[in-house]
Amino acid sequence: MVIRDWSSDVCSSDLGDLDQALPDPGRTRDEIGAMFRSFNHVVESYRSVASVCAAIAGGDFSRRVPRRCGRDALADAINLMAERRQAAEEAMGQHAAQLESRTAELEKLSRQAQEQAALEASLSELNSNLRGCCGVGDLAGRALDVMIGFLGAPAGAVFVAGADGRLARIAAHAYPEGEAAGRTYAPGEGTVGEAARSRRRLMHGPDDRALRVIFGFGGVAPAEVVAQPLVADEVLVGVVELCLFRPLTEAQSRWLDKAAEAVANSLRFAAQNAELRQVEERNRLILESASEGIFGVDTGGRITFVNPAACRMLGYGA
Repeated sequence: MVIRDWSSDVCSSDLGDLDQALPDPGRTRDEIGAMFRSFNHVVESYRSVASVCAAIAGGDFSRRVPRRCGRDALADAINLMAERRQAAEEAMGQHAAQLESRTAELEKLSRQAQEQAALEASLSELNSNLRGCCGVGDLAGRALDVMIGFLGAPAGAVFVAGADGRLARIAAHAYPEGEAAGRTYAPGEGTVGEAARSRRRLMHGPDDRALRVIFGFGGVAPAEVVAQPLVADEVLVGVVELCLFRPLTEAQSRWLDKAAEAVANSLRFAAQNAELRQVEERNRLILESASEGIFGVDTGGRITFVNPAACRMLGYGA
């Protein structure tokens, strides 16, 4: 009677429903009770298999099917599948991590290569602009234009050291005017003078009320002001001061060091040429105004110059 009732319940339920179990209200110990218990044990085993398989399908490979006996082929097969799938997923995860790391490294190298290419191109442009400049002021203006363009600086100025050691502003771009914006600085005076004295780059964030870059629509405070000394062969040539809306990046910092060296050498060469021209002009005036006859010869005895007084003494036109 109990078996017929249970059979009717099972047949009327959905096939594959592992929640079904044989009732054993009397917990009998005869053949029928043993059959009930055996069936329930099988259902419980299938329920465990189904639970582990569902976990594997959901990506959880840590679950295992408990073995029902010493040689449980089904549990061993499912557990082996889970272990291998778990190992494969771990290997794929490691490969994906390595691939992501290599991709990030390649992207970093690509950015560095692009930055280096831009750096070299800008330095080449700077050197090209510095060629053919005769005057110190013209050279400083061209150098400042390239620096402002590469660094995106809204304002800046170049100060050149004179014979007395003071630094005079000879080139400027959108530089503020007024009492606060000095035209000359002694070594150690202000940021410009301190950069000249210490011969190292100085950077600071100014008070937005004290310094503003003026545009047509109003004033904007810079994020950083940089004073870069210009040194050639350990000789201070000048200082370039730049206002920046963003702090210097590592690549921009390297570029500024190289650009400052190139500008310093060019300014020193231009200053030496200017001094040489002044000396030549002074000597020319002295020779032409002298009342005594003066002439010069080279090592081969050839006359290289004669002043007007000597020409008159010899009966020649000056």
